[in-house]
Amino acid sequence: MHTSNFRVTGFTEEVGAEELAALGRERGITTAFDLGSGLVEGAGMTPLADRLGGEPLVLAAVKSGVDVVSFSGDKLLGGPQAGILIGKRAAIEALRKNPIYRALRLDKVGIAGLEKTLALILEGRGDELPVRRMLAEGAEAIRPRRRRSRSSSRRCRRCRRASWPRPRSPGAGARRG
Repeated sequence: MHTSNFRVTGFTEEVGAEELAALGRERGITTAFDLGSGLVEGAGMTPLADRLGGEPLVLAAVKSGVDVVSFSGDKLLGGPQAGILIGKRAAIEALRKNPIYRALRLDKVGIAGLEKTLALILEGRGDELPVRRMLAEGAEAIRPRRRRSRSSSRRCRRCRRASWPRPRSPGAGARRG
């Protein structure tokens, strides 16, 4: 389980994917490794591993030998919110046969968004995804843009408010608000 949603304190130890895969092979059991965000790097994309300080790479986890690797489709990948499972064919097929699969599977709109995200990455155009572009640019480049958009959105809200018909109270007569 990745600790992106909780924290364990005290005397704890983390097991690496390679160790987990070896233990699974030794005991004859299926292994799964959760990356949390999971970073996908590829040709033509700005490398983000150094900038993100040790974020686990999806490809490294798959190469470790574990049967199933899970990671998020939205955080660092830049696609729709989804849990992604990749791994050995037999393990994935067993998961698909489980009755709970139907309740947890991604809907058509999410699949279309994920397909487009992955197509951009495979075409070497992953930096066109807003999340990846912002991570590559860094906070220094994003902060000024954020200030601009915040002030322009205030202006738009004022314009819209002025043009909306306001509810009239019974004694308001011809007075406009």
